Amino acid sequence: MIINRASEDGKRLYDIVLSRQDFDDVCSGCPDGGFIIGRHADVYFHIFDGIGFSDAWRPMDDGYFLNVGVKAPVPEPNATRQEWDRLSQEFYDSLEKAINDSGKIPIEDEMVISGETKKINLGYVVMRVEPELKTKSINTS
Repeated sequence: MIINRASEDGKRLYDIVLSRQDFDDVCSGCPDGGFIIGRHADVYFHIFDGIGFSDAWRPMDDGYFLNVGVKAPVPEPNATRQEWDRLSQEFYDSLEKAINDSGKIPIEDEMVISGETKKINLGYVVMRVEPELKTKSINTS
């Protein structure tokens, strides 16, 4: 995971690029603990496998978290291996598109001001999955 920080209109703007390995971990349910993690300076970004996509990054003790997920297609009980593979690829492609199209996601926290809970904006995160490398076929004839 590559994380860069910039400033836009006086707010923090983090740019997160998920590696193909990070993305594969999210697609497989984050088998090593239920989330992937990245760090910029002293701020950690936790990305959890979820059933939906969070509308904002939320605070944690050491940084922020976000749930990512899309509806998973469910194969019929008698589905062929090819049908399972097709639906798996459909899920994979849908999740990648959701991440790449997510735009600027706000980083939000809540504060109680005069007895009223208000959301405050701490900045934004733009997130995408690194493009797949296209391999060239070599003609050996």
